[in-house]
Amino acid sequence: NYQPKTRAYLAQCLLTIAYKLQKNNQWDLAQEYFGKTLYQSDASINQGCDLPLIFHVRCAVGHELKLPGAENLEYCDIAIRLNDERKANGGDPNEFILTENTHNAAALVLRNLNRFDEAAERYRLGLIANPDCFELLVNAGGLYGDLGYHDEAMQYYSRALQMSPDSPELITNIGWLLELKGHLQPARQHYIKALELLGDYPHPQIVNNLKNVEVRIEQQHNMPIDEVEGPGLGGDVSGQDEL
Repeated sequence: NYQPKTRAYLAQCLLTIAYKLQKNNQWDLAQEYFGKTLYQSDASINQGCDLPLIFHVRCAVGHELKLPGAENLEYCDIAIRLNDERKANGGDPNEFILTENTHNAAALVLRNLNRFDEAAERYRLGLIANPDCFELLVNAGGLYGDLGYHDEAMQYYSRALQMSPDSPELITNIGWLLELKGHLQPARQHYIKALELLGDYPHPQIVNNLKNVEVRIEQQHNMPIDEVEGPGLGGDVSGQDEL
């Protein structure tokens, strides 16, 4: 039988493995490891573990497994509260968590609950804690893009791109935003670049994005000149989502 803290760190390792498997498109195996993460995190919490880490992990894995959003959000808030208490009381720095990561997890949960204003506030708080957090910048850009604030979304993406210019996921998201604005050729180039960076492991969604935008470009070429859409929000946008 594992001790509560041991289970907490084991859950963190399992979650990291699950994310890597997910990134490599090994979906079934990733789900298996998310399930193992859930088991170990729940066991650790039930044994009385009070590490902020375990509540952050429980929120994150709950989001991935689509467990009730209100419950996931509660775990995030517990993680932040415990972390703040430990810092205020001079706790062991090795047991602290990065608050920005937990705000990011909470924001993802809030987006799924359609509580967009609260999600935006979590991104703001996270970026106060760490203005250079890549995940926060990308996800904040995704939120504003989904809400139709394309210029604000691009500002977040541009900041993230300075930090990680070869991120296929980010490049794809920028391509999708460009497609929403009607800039089809630049969007196509972004999808192509993302697929080149992925090499032998193309993401099926990016492949689909590329096919769809090429169809739209071909349709434009076959239109009378006065019907070709200009910059701005184009019509008949395909239903693909960001990564």
